[in-house]
Amino acid sequence: MVDPQADAEEANRLYGITFRQLSDIKEMDAVIVAVSHQEFLSWKKEDLDAFFAKNGKTKVLMDLKGMYQMQDYPLPEYSYWRL
Repeated sequence: MVDPQADAEEANRLYGITFRQLSDIKEMDAVIVAVSHQEFLSWKKEDLDAFFAKNGKTKVLMDLKGMYQMQDYPLPEYSYWRL
């Protein structure tokens, strides 16, 4: 889990959550973007691609805030979900 704006110490103390650095997120099968921080809003498709495994499988992207354009993440390369 990555959240550059959250208080990492508080999250750990209250919820037992340990945040990772953004650079740690790679080789994923699925990515969930759950908050609309400015850092995340500025991401392009190439930025999101870097988080996924390079195995030829469909990349699962869950955009819980509807921040990205669905047509930019078409099947079969992506399985794009948004709320």
